[in-house]
Amino acid sequence: MSDPHWSATSHALAELARIVTEAQATNPLAPVTVMVPSHASGLDVTRYLGRTLNNGTGSVAIHAYRLHDLATELIAAHPAVCGRAPLPPTIRLGATSKALTEQPGIFAPVADQPALVS
Repeated sequence: MSDPHWSATSHALAELARIVTEAQATNPLAPVTVMVPSHASGLDVTRYLGRTLNNGTGSVAIHAYRLHDLATELIAAHPAVCGRAPLPPTIRLGATSKALTEQPGIFAPVADQPALVS
C-alpha cells in the first residue's frame, strides 16, 4: 500500500529538481531561491537537491528561505534601515496582530489564525 502523501512529496521534489536544473542550465553557479514553509523543510529540500542534481554530485548556490527570512534579508540591505536592529519577535507579533484586528483586508477570512502572525 502506498502513502499518497509520500507520493505527492516525491513528485514535488522531482519537479523542483527539474526546475532548478533548468534554471541553472546555462550557468551552474546561478543562484536559485526556493521558498519553503519551515526551516526543517528547507533542510530537506536542499539536502534532496544536493543528492539528486548533477547526477548526484551535488548542487551549489541554492538557498531555501521562509518568506520571513527572505524579507529580512532583502530589507536588511535597504539604506533606510542600515544600522537599525529588527523588532523583537514579541513586539512584531503584537504589531501584526493589532494590524490584522484593525484592518485585516484580504486576510479577513484567516486573520484569527495563530499561524498567520507567528
